[in-house]
This record gives sequence, structure tokens and C-alpha cells, in this order.
Amino acid sequence: MGPAAMCITLHVYTPQAQIHSTFRLRCDFWIAWVPQVGAWLRSKGALSKYESAFVDEKVNGRRLTTLNEESLKNKLGVMSLGHRKEMMRQIQALLEGRKNFLKQ
Repeated sequence: MGPAAMCITLHVYTPQAQIHSTFRLRCDFWIAWVPQVGAWLRSKGALSKYESAFVDEKVNGRRLTTLNEESLKNKLGVMSLGHRKEMMRQIQALLEGRKNFLKQ
């Protein structure tokens, strides 16, 4: 799995609890919840300082992948040009990981 993918394991039991199935689902980052986006930012070193702004604005995985430099600056307070460029590079890496994951 690429860096943009996460795994979820579901255990499904029948009412009689005699038969069960286990499904391993691969999910893209774009369905990540707001706390997962915060954790992603914390893993990006200097970009972690923007975590509270992303949480305050309820940026989830889907919204993260639609951000542009203007929204990073004007809505999320990412004033540093270097940080905006790095954030866009990291978001692009997520999108590339998603594209590669979906090809599997």
C-alpha cells in the first residue's frame, strides 16, 4: 500500500456467532477524519504548527486534497511561501499515492 492508504479490518459475525468473515478494507487518505489529518500534519515536521488551524476549520482528508495555495494562506493562515509550497507538495504526494492505490 502507498503512503496515502490505511487499512481497516472488520470482523463480521452471524447472529449465531458460529460463522464469521474477516474483511480487510483498504481506504484512501481522502476519507480521513479531521484528527487523522492533524496526525498527518504532525508527521510533517515544521508543518505541524498548522494543526490547530486545520482542526478549527474541520479539514478532513477530502477537504485536504482540494486545498490550494490561496486557501492555505487566506483560510488556514499558512503565511510562509515555503510552507505553502511544501504543503502543496505533500498534498500532491497523497493524491499520487491515491492514484497508484486505485490502480491496484
